Amino acid sequence: MMNISSADIITREELYELIWKEPIAVFTRKNEISEYALRKACKVMKIPTPKAGYWENIRLGKKISRLSLSQDPAVISYITLSSIKKAGTNTPRQKNQQTTTNHAFDIRVSEPLLERAVRWLNYFIETVKARNHTITQNNGSTYIVIYGQTIKFYLRELTKTSGPKSKWLNAPLVPTGLLAFKVDGYWGKEWRDGKASLEEQFISIIEELELKARSLQEESADLETGKIAAKEIAKNARLKKMLVEKELEAFKQLLQRAERWQKAQSLRDYIAQLKTNAIAANEMTPELSEKIQWAEEKADWYDPRTNIADELFAAIDKDSL
Repeated sequence: MMNISSADIITREELYELIWKEPIAVFTRKNEISEYALRKACKVMKIPTPKAGYWENIRLGKKISRLSLSQDPAVISYITLSSIKKAGTNTPRQKNQQTTTNHAFDIRVSEPLLERAVRWLNYFIETVKARNHTITQNNGSTYIVIYGQTIKFYLRELTKTSGPKSKWLNAPLVPTGLLAFKVDGYWGKEWRDGKASLEEQFISIIEELELKARSLQEESADLETGKIAAKEIAKNARLKKMLVEKELEAFKQLLQRAERWQKAQSLRDYIAQLKTNAIAANEMTPELSEKIQWAEEKADWYDPRTNIADELFAAIDKDSL
């Protein structure tokens, strides 16, 4: 039986044996394969799959024959592991293609092209350093820092398919011997061997990287300026709001004091008239005189100008009367 962990191409017969060896759900989970993609592939390749209850009967010791694999030269005869792997799962790299990462620069080429790729990259690094730029590495990726802008890059070998391709089958990729310089992030451009070799495009690559980095630097500066301006506007808006709220509260208090003063004046006028009428009618008794004095004291307590303290009314809110 084949080792699924090291397989790249799985034939129709091999896949048939695999899905009849254990439940599809178990098989796909162990090998990080998409069950949906696997079932679709089986359908396209006309591979019969176990029916419902098959594995339960096997567990109970019943002898059940598996469905046979028909011979059909018209169907797809093999499938690549990458076509049925779950999204984000790493698959084996194409034979003869390698990557140098971690403590080396990111170069993704086959052995025959490796020497040229290293030579090109060394010249690239020397040139950018001479132009006061820097090269950095992090987690196996390589970056060039130009005018404060960090741009990820790598060298790769162009590949091509070696056979038929369909929705459910990715033909194996083979190296072409053509070199490409790839920039990820920001604008994701790639320069590759073509009418002009990558060496012939060297100066234009450097110049375009610098031009783009300068543009990004200016955009970042404009963005930062915009952020500062926006923060200042927001700060001024908050200060203005606080000032409005403070002024409004002061104005409300002014209105309350004016209303209390007006009421206190009206109260004093009433007390004065009451006193005048009592004197005119010769009805000013000691009891009435005491009440008038009490009323005058309360008016002085209520009036915001005098605001005389009153022991009994110390906890009373004058504005909510």
